[in-house]
Amino acid sequence: MLAWFKRSALVVLCFVAVWLLMVVYWRTNNIMPSAAEAILYLLVLPVAFLLCVWLLRKSRALVVARAATGTAATAAATAVQPVAHVDNSVAERNWHLAMLATALRSPHGASVEELTVALKSQDVRLQLDAELTTADGFPVKTGRIADVDSSGVLDAFASWQGAAQEPAQNWADEQLRALGMGTDVLQELLSQLLSHPHLAAYIQSVKTGSIARDGVTLPTLQLLAFWPHRWTDEMCQVSSRWFKHQLVQHGWPPEKLDLVVGTKEEPLAQLDAVLVQTHRLAGSSICLVVACESWIGEESILALDQAGQLRKAKVESGQTPGEGAVGFLLADMQTAHLLVAGAPYAKMHRVALGFRDKSADASGRTSGELLAKLVQDAVQTAGIAPEQISLIASDGDHRRLAELFSLEAGVLPALDFRSQCLKVAADCGSAGSVSSLTALALAHHEAIAEQGIALCIGCQGAYERVVMVVQPGTP
Repeated sequence: MLAWFKRSALVVLCFVAVWLLMVVYWRTNNIMPSAAEAILYLLVLPVAFLLCVWLLRKSRALVVARAATGTAATAAATAVQPVAHVDNSVAERNWHLAMLATALRSPHGASVEELTVALKSQDVRLQLDAELTTADGFPVKTGRIADVDSSGVLDAFASWQGAAQEPAQNWADEQLRALGMGTDVLQELLSQLLSHPHLAAYIQSVKTGSIARDGVTLPTLQLLAFWPHRWTDEMCQVSSRWFKHQLVQHGWPPEKLDLVVGTKEEPLAQLDAVLVQTHRLAGSSICLVVACESWIGEESILALDQAGQLRKAKVESGQTPGEGAVGFLLADMQTAHLLVAGAPYAKMHRVALGFRDKSADASGRTSGELLAKLVQDAVQTAGIAPEQISLIASDGDHRRLAELFSLEAGVLPALDFRSQCLKVAADCGSAGSVSSLTALALAHHEAIAEQGIALCIGCQGAYERVVMVVQPGTP
């Protein structure tokens, strides 16, 4: 309705402006226009002007869409770590990876169980922040985690920086909040990681110098950290080394640890790259994934407001700032059975990845055709029927609701989208990679706790769309 009103106002304004200019010109020069001149200047001229404006806007939208699609496609093929190229041959499309454990912090719970219950209740609301306001002094609705208390972690981080002679950084409050939550999540996942049955024997063999003789094998742990895109490279590197310090301090051998920093590409696509690399190496593999983010700070709110991206009364198309942290423990199937010892685990299938030809943020109707096709591809890749899907977990916010709900009629009519479609950013606030990976954590919980099959959908961006199936693993 608002878009229609704006277009109508533009048409009226154009006609009125042309008419006033022509009337003033004729009266000033004492000209009596003929009927043909009146039609030409009062009707044809404004219509021609409006047509030119429409053509310019269409051309600009087409150029932007093609540029963004080309850039995203190139980046997805070349920059997604830790592999540069993902082969989508039939054999490789059937690969999957085990999801062993998850941990998270969110505005509606400090565990995936709490968050699932809250979102399914349909009674969660984001509140006006008690501390933050816009540049004009108006209150801001945020997804603040009220009980963040990372003072102990941050004191330890500061001590480690001094002892390790790490370069000093100018950390903002929201950056320290994110780092503290990420550290909490990492430490929560350590218990299952350190239960690897070969770990103690490997450490003992290294101490006694008999590792070659004993033949004890321990897979290299890949630590994949997703840091906020606004952080400097140096901040990301220091934070990654802090995570490595945590792992080593708790007992993981440093020579069996490999750091990887996530890129700015879609995080689910990067996990797909980890999946492919694991199968291609054809050996034991463990990957610890951690993401953290916080927009809850004066600098972040001001930056969003100045860029016109902050959701408020007159900017419905903006984002609601959020924060949180999430982590996973992933492994190949052989390692998974060693670690879970008969406990339930989930299988993460290959992603279906595509790019819209029109920005989802552009005015006009948002088509769900691409998302529907990707859902069908993901379901086919996992070897299941659409009727078996019991939950959709999406990272989308209020701007993506129409696109998500378009799946209900054509692709997944058996689902009740009011209770079986969870939307992380819409209910928790936007938090970048954390929103996407929190959706994956919700899908993992559905497979573990409910023995259901879940669709994880990444649709935060204007162009990129990702769909992944998560289902219960076989004991």
